Amino acid sequence: MHVSQYRILGIFEPMKIQTLLAAIGIILFYSCSSTSEEQNSTVTKKSNLKEDTTEAIQTSEPIDQNLTTEFESDFNLLIDKVHSFSETNDFYISINFNQEYDYDSINVILSKLDSSIYDGGEMNRTRLPHIDALKYFDLTGLDSVGIYNYENQLIGNFQLTRVEYLQDMIESSFVAVYHFDESIDLSANYYTINGTSKVVPNFTTNKITLNRELKFTTNSEVKYHYLTEHVTIPYLSDTITLFTYLSENSKQTSLIIEWINGEQENLLKLQEEYVIWELKPLPIIYNKKSVLLLTVGYPETDIIWYTPAIFNGEQYSVTNNSKVKVEDLAINQTENDQTESDCIFNDDYYNLTKQWLSELEITNYVWDDSTNRAIIINQNDSTFIYQGGCDHYVFAITSKYYQDSTSIEDHKYWLNKALELASKFQFDRYYQMLDQDSLKIGAVENNERWIEIPDDDQDDNLFYTGIQLVESSDFVQVRLSKYIN
Repeated sequence: MHVSQYRILGIFEPMKIQTLLAAIGIILFYSCSSTSEEQNSTVTKKSNLKEDTTEAIQTSEPIDQNLTTEFESDFNLLIDKVHSFSETNDFYISINFNQEYDYDSINVILSKLDSSIYDGGEMNRTRLPHIDALKYFDLTGLDSVGIYNYENQLIGNFQLTRVEYLQDMIESSFVAVYHFDESIDLSANYYTINGTSKVVPNFTTNKITLNRELKFTTNSEVKYHYLTEHVTIPYLSDTITLFTYLSENSKQTSLIIEWINGEQENLLKLQEEYVIWELKPLPIIYNKKSVLLLTVGYPETDIIWYTPAIFNGEQYSVTNNSKVKVEDLAINQTENDQTESDCIFNDDYYNLTKQWLSELEITNYVWDDSTNRAIIINQNDSTFIYQGGCDHYVFAITSKYYQDSTSIEDHKYWLNKALELASKFQFDRYYQMLDQDSLKIGAVENNERWIEIPDDDQDDNLFYTGIQLVESSDFVQVRLSKYIN
């Protein structure tokens, strides 16, 4: 069965799809995706802060049956399929409208497109300026993403390059694009995880043959059998079965069954207009089960999309939304699994950032609820600011320069930009060290350069993450941050 590689517009609702197709005449696919402005960083003294969202659990022990993934970011968790443009060495992930916009805004958004990225006749790609992309689309969690292959190996962390409008013969969509220079096998399958630092290392799965009768259905109930798939998860000493069929009463049905010591337990019975075509266990554990990436779609059509499924303590919840708020899943953890949600510091980002900007007498900003950032737009450049946090109290400034083509190889030029930011936002230690012009300058690696800010007091529990310069085809990013641990 040939299937498309796009997702349904917005948070998919099966009953609305026929209306959608009739209304617009084409299929417009999106997925909710998502990263905060946090980037990987180098710290100058020992700390347990991990900004790399793909840190693995370093253990070779058997599974701890109390293991529960911590969802650390505001949006909790992002899981989605990653596709690629082989013509230009780009990965891409579908994106979704911000809450205040929808398909009715499409003509206005299309009028903002400013330059052709690729014209292949049957496929065209056009750039949407980042300023407009921020306004119309939810880019939470997309500034930097970790991408894994289907062997669950992290192939790298990739910076957002730009947002594009993708058109081909059948579908159209807006996508977040990530350029790469290294050689990557684009014939393989890839996915992204964002929002958790606990990724199980050396996580493997195997498809197997299992000649056992399923007790949750009988041959008389099955009008048409689509597929049966068995997958083992050694890390969990687990085997799960996907069984998809059309029932005698014409209900599309998908079962996910777990085998425990030869016994079967039904983890999901899905009866919708769509079915599950494939399941991919991922190396993150919640409520003692692997989070799944499902391929779902309508039988006898080319319409498919991808969705996480997360075990809520009793069964798998199919989110049909790649951005998951775990509290919406009615998690039923045991008392031993539950953890108190104590906030050591203060995560009232809005009021803390508002107060900070007020003290600086800065009023020309807008607040982005989806990322908890204040955004200052200066012509075609943007600066993102926030203050606050629970486990770590963060002060962060990220400025993106869209009209400046100066390479980050010219570090003196960009350190002057960093000096301006340090002065404007009263990053006194940064200003002091930049003004002295005696910093340790890192080499440019993968279009990224770090400048270390040495610590001035080992006992104050204040850490300086340094200055990060990132160069992409659309902008240069300068980032300054510090945090209290």
